[in-house]
This record gives sequence, C-alpha cells and structure tokens, in this order.
Amino acid sequence: MPVRLNAISSGAPIGSLPRDPINDGVTLFYSCAANPTTFGYEFNVKMESAKYSAGGSADKEKADGGDNDDMYEAGTLLNY
Repeated sequence: MPVRLNAISSGAPIGSLPRDPINDGVTLFYSCAANPTTFGYEFNVKMESAKYSAGGSADKEKADGGDNDDMYEAGTLLNY
C-alpha cells in the first residue's frame, strides 16, 4: 500500500511502514482498508500465536467486535 509519510503536515512520524517479517501473503499477513468518504479505516491481522488466534486460550480474533472471526480487526470501521 503506497503511503506518502512525508506529506503529513506535521512531519513523518516514522520513516516507512513496518512489514511483518513472516508475511507470506496467504496465511500470515496484515492489511489495511480505508473509506475515503468517511475517513474510517480497518486494520486486519492474522495472529501468528495459537494463544491469540481463533479458539486459543486468549482468543483476540473472535472477540474484537469485527465481522471476521479469523482475523484480528482494529480501527473505526470493523465491518468494512
């Protein structure tokens, strides 16, 4: 996802967006979606730890309030 961090009027808070070191693009990844009309956004993350994945002892994916039980969702549009 192209992001121009240097276009932020107060200056770039970080030099570049982080990349998941185990990102395989299929089962382990994170993504972001944004709605330009409402300025809402959603980050989606597939948890790598069995503890925090769906069905784990500290399941974060099903309990996040989003519409996908197999991803951890955060942001202002959890059903986007």
